[in-house]
Amino acid sequence: MHQWPEEIINLNVGGVRYTTTRSTLTRYPDSKLGAMFDDGNFTYATMKDPQGNFFLDQDGRLFRYILNFLRSGNLCLPEGFKELHLLQSEARAYEIKPLNEILDKFCPNDHMCEFADPKFGQPDASYDYYNYDSP
Repeated sequence: MHQWPEEIINLNVGGVRYTTTRSTLTRYPDSKLGAMFDDGNFTYATMKDPQGNFFLDQDGRLFRYILNFLRSGNLCLPEGFKELHLLQSEARAYEIKPLNEILDKFCPNDHMCEFADPKFGQPDASYDYYNYDSP
């Protein structure tokens, strides 16, 4: 049986470029990334930047931790990492269940920091949200 070479995927996540493989992005097929980059199924990931990279409108800086989790199955954060709640929010957007389970242990939902802006629809009732007023 002939083994096809691994397909390289170039991403632009919130202005930060990443290069990875399709198998890394589809490691968890039930996740949003798994659905976006399923073999031949680009129905969700059709937006590309001018250089031809798949564009994801998410936090590009935090995506590195998500991508490393997809690569290794381990969540490795630097000592003193202070953006757990932001990372939790990003992980929920990608619907990566094992990553969400890990982050939920460290970030109780009652401390979730999200804005419930009505133009984006109603907040998910399964989460507790804490709204910050702008100064």
